[in-house]
Amino acid sequence: MNFQQLKYFAETAKQNSISGAASKLYVSQPALSAAIKELETELDIRLFDRNNKGVTLTNDGLSFLRLALEILEKVDDVKKIYKNSTTLKFQVSSQHYAFVIDAFINFININENKKFNLRVKETKTLNVIEDVYQNKSHLGIICLTESNKNVIVNLLEKKSILFNELITVHPHIFIRRTHPLAQHKKINIRELAHYPAVMYAQNNSDFLSEMFFMEEAIVIEDPDRVIYTHDRGSMNNILSNTNSYTIGTGCLIKGIIPDDITAVPIEHDNGEMVIGWIHSNNNISEEEDLFISLLKQSLDKNFIRDTPK
Repeated sequence: MNFQQLKYFAETAKQNSISGAASKLYVSQPALSAAIKELETELDIRLFDRNNKGVTLTNDGLSFLRLALEILEKVDDVKKIYKNSTTLKFQVSSQHYAFVIDAFINFININENKKFNLRVKETKTLNVIEDVYQNKSHLGIICLTESNKNVIVNLLEKKSILFNELITVHPHIFIRRTHPLAQHKKINIRELAHYPAVMYAQNNSDFLSEMFFMEEAIVIEDPDRVIYTHDRGSMNNILSNTNSYTIGTGCLIKGIIPDDITAVPIEHDNGEMVIGWIHSNNNISEEEDLFISLLKQSLDKNFIRDTPK
């Protein structure tokens, strides 16, 4: 008895026809009939009653069908387990950073010859933390600032999530190259009062929560004009076509950040951004370690450090 015989038998029982089963299985009728005959001989029972209209299961055949289907189902389960074990699965959640996308692209290219199921999710701060906490994402990328550090560190500790620093940078203003402030070597925060601020919406219930979990390193108090967006594509389009600004890392990556957007450092001594990765397990997998290395490579290649660390 072998797996193929069980498969042939089950399909014949399903179709109530040798010819119908042969068509579904892409085998000849004589080959199928011979396989079933051989199975009946080996078991010393008659599985089917044959007639002009087709075949019907005998009582022995019906009992054996139940066993055969259980075996086929278990074999299918084993195949699925093996298939899943050879498919690379990796998900990362992040605030909106070009260097994360750059690292993810390199991660894809390195694994291009493997079967994989990969996901990158750019989302709000609390979602990044929750995805890691619930093991929906292997890694999360977030930023600690003067305004949010205490709140986020306390939240991470409550959830037993570890923060690992990647880089500390001074915040920059992202603006289009034709912006009135684009030629400045540094921008004073007061100079931004005349221009709309673009921010990533956190959708939290109150202003304090919104402020504590915002991605922007510096809180602009009571700006006259604010534009909230949820995705980096919209952010880039708004910056490219208006005199608006956003506050971020200053990381410009060709092919990810549009060429008509530039970054200018802010005159601000206390506004550091500590960017790092979070993880809920002390054990780092090979894939996670690779992605962290790619993050560091992207940062080393693309960040302009105003002051030495």
